Amino acid sequence: LSRAYDILEPRFVESVLPEEGHGLLSTRASWTKLLMTLPKQANSVAAKLEEKWGSKRDTTTPEEKWDELKTALLAFIGKSGNSKA
Repeated sequence: LSRAYDILEPRFVESVLPEEGHGLLSTRASWTKLLMTLPKQANSVAAKLEEKWGSKRDTTTPEEKWDELKTALLAFIGKSGNSKA
């Protein structure tokens, strides 16, 4: 699985995240939809990211948003001790 992740994640970042791809993290509507899919236990993560990304001062790219999402969820899982979060 680790090898597959290492191969597929860069393609996901190139093809799915940007507006030129599927636009998963390119607009407020798309990232809000994604954040709503997080489990209820991670609502605090979703709320913080929604607030940051929705700020007029936020200039993060879809790839940067992806990295922030991964980092925030890993930190959340580490704090909660819940790998199913």
